[in-house]
Amino acid sequence: SGFTIIAEHLLAMCKRCEQPATLLLCHRVNAQQIESRHGEDAADAAAVELAHLLTAGFRASDIVGRICIDVFAVLLAGTDLEGVEPARRRLDEKLSERNRETGLPYELEVDVYPVAFKPGRHVDADALIADGEARFVEAHREDELAEAG
Repeated sequence: SGFTIIAEHLLAMCKRCEQPATLLLCHRVNAQQIESRHGEDAADAAAVELAHLLTAGFRASDIVGRICIDVFAVLLAGTDLEGVEPARRRLDEKLSERNRETGLPYELEVDVYPVAFKPGRHVDADALIADGEARFVEAHREDELAEAG
């Protein structure tokens, strides 16, 4: 994908310059609910709207891409896990503002899963994304166990 190609270049630069990088996987929690209640056009519009919020909410040097139907990725070069918190707060603020002010019949709900780039572990962008997806699956498994028990 286009995201992966650009991410490869950015990760190589971070590795070469010994700079951190962090991937944020942004999962659209209620995407299927929007589609079932308001239709496919509304679900598509919500995805486009989230893409705009992500693009506006991060630095111009960060890359944003849709990696599957319900998941966007943001790669932040020069940012470690601790440095992600201000960016996450800005995103939360933008989402809250959007949900208060649009008057649309649905809200955008997003869960964010950060993953620090580790050159020895993540041989390429796909490995970093796979690590993030595994964390996403594990978080959902833990949520299901907590709800059941």
